[in-house]
Amino acid sequence: MRLVMATAVGLLCLLGGAFAAGPFDGNWHGTIEPSGSVCPQGAIAMRITDTEIVGRFSLDGGVNAAFNIPSHSASGSMTGKISGIDFTGRLETNFQETRRSCTRNVTAKHD
Repeated sequence: MRLVMATAVGLLCLLGGAFAAGPFDGNWHGTIEPSGSVCPQGAIAMRITDTEIVGRFSLDGGVNAAFNIPSHSASGSMTGKISGIDFTGRLETNFQETRRSCTRNVTAKHD
């Protein structure tokens, strides 16, 4: 009987760890600030679940989830670092029509 209980407790601990939320899981909201006068500012919303980040940001009219800016024919990427409840990063955008690029600073907080 003790062996069965020890096995059951051990299995519950393993399964409980598999379903536990990661330290950064949840909703994050913040701002996008231009580092140059040509780049528009905006807002960002992200949801982190385990190792997946899904988000949207808006810049002077809207952006889709694939980081393509239809009204400006642009694409971009974002990199950053999470420390506690703070996210800091950079958003790089390349405008194909004008052959210009923008670099923006991104900050967000965990809700």
